[in-house]
Amino acid sequence: MMQAGTLRHRVNIQRRTLSRNAYGEELDVWSDEGPARWAAIEPLSGRELQQAQQVQAEVTHQVRLRWCVDLDLTPAKRIRFRTRVFDIVSVRNVREANVELLVLCVERV
Repeated sequence: MMQAGTLRHRVNIQRRTLSRNAYGEELDVWSDEGPARWAAIEPLSGRELQQAQQVQAEVTHQVRLRWCVDLDLTPAKRIRFRTRVFDIVSVRNVREANVELLVLCVERV
């Protein structure tokens, strides 16, 4: 069972759309998808990092969120926390119980 007290970060899920500027050049535009959500952002260290890097070499953080039927997280989206941006690498429904999502991410620098 997920404990609400551990979800202390207010994050936005963002999706990318293509737009054109006045010169016709394509630009990536990121916009928030739905309301902000409570999450737990945790840097990976030690054994967790080693295990995650077997899946994806540059994984740096895991983000835990409550499962929601209308939350469609994919690697095509990203998570924003204040000025920090996390690219999604993989999403896992913990124990397939529809309670908690575990998202492995790479923090953009």
